[in-house]
This record gives sequence, C-alpha cells and structure tokens, in this order.
Amino acid sequence: MVYPLAKLLFPFLRIIFVRKCRGLENIPKKGPFILAANHQTHLDGPIIGSYIIEKTNQKIHFFAKREFTAYFGKIFEKIVYQNWAECLFVEREGTKQKGKKAIKNAVRLLNKGKIVGIFPEGTRTYDSSLLEGKTGIIRILYKTNKKIPVIPAAIKNGNIMLARKKIIPRIWKARMDITFGKPFYVSTSQKITERVLRRKTDYVMKKIEELL
Repeated sequence: MVYPLAKLLFPFLRIIFVRKCRGLENIPKKGPFILAANHQTHLDGPIIGSYIIEKTNQKIHFFAKREFTAYFGKIFEKIVYQNWAECLFVEREGTKQKGKKAIKNAVRLLNKGKIVGIFPEGTRTYDSSLLEGKTGIIRILYKTNKKIPVIPAAIKNGNIMLARKKIIPRIWKARMDITFGKPFYVSTSQKITERVLRRKTDYVMKKIEELL
C-alpha cells in the first residue's frame, strides 16, 4: 500500500477543495499510463494524484520544476519531492539538460508499468485559459517500448480558488471541479519531427480542452 497516512487525509483534502469530480470510472485500475491535465494551482498535483492513488494503489510520478521544489530548501526537496513523492525533476530554465533527464526517467517508469503525471502547459495559468502545451509528453510516448494510454484531466475554478499570486485558498469564492476523460492513444508511427511533435501535442491539449 502506498502513502497509507496520506490516504487518510485524501477525503478531507477533497471535501475542502473540491466541489465535484467526474469521470472516475475512466481511471485505469493500474499503470502504465500518463495523466495529462491543465495546471491552475499548486494544489493540482496532490488533489488529482489522490484520486489516481486511491484507484490504482500506485504512486503517480509528477513532473516538477526545480525552480519550485528547490524553493523550500534542499532537505525538504529531498525528503518530500524526491524520496516520498518521487517526482520527476525538470531542471532550471536555461540549463542544458532541461527536461531531458525527466523524460528519460518517465520512459523508464512507464516501461515498468508505473504512472506518470504531466501538466503539458509547463506552468500555472493566471486565468482559466489553456496555454500551448509543451512537446515533452509526445517525446515520452515515442520513446516507450509499448503503447501507453493517456488519461486527460481538466481542472476548473482552481484559478479562482487559489489565484497565482495568492497564498491562502479562497474556498468561500470557489472550489475545484475536476473531470477525468476517457483514455486515448497517440500514434507514434510517423517519423518524429518538430511539426509532428507540435501537431500531436496540440491533439493532447484538445482532449483536455474538450473536458473544460
């Protein structure tokens, strides 16, 4: 059993921050799969992850920016983000290896039947708009040794509840609505080019947009 103590807190976490959740039947009972969602608040990962963990009894390995995880100090980063949550770290902006190591580790995990979580936008939005997705998710799918399903997820009202520059969630104004979509596959038969990467990434983002 993963996260036994955290599982006791999941129901309370969702009562506080989530108004409604739809599509839980679309979450597979086990990995491998990629969860792809839009990104509005710092609470997105823990809350979406709680549904995945309860359904699969597996960890979900989220991509996480070093700029954010390092903010709390190296000790906290190592204990919580690395050892406990087992996040996939995306290196700081401007570094030569930015994203490459995280993609390599994501492929390794998926090939072992694990679950990977990605916010393709790469950052939180200031409003409810959906930003252009980054191509990392498609690069991962092209490198795995099997066809991996993608589960789209949409978060609404998070930007109202916890605006980007706010610290305290304003649950008196709004709570999150979450929708999990049906699994879908992305074809990797075409030769990988920048144009193909962009088109297929846009396809993933369209699946998320449809849920919004």
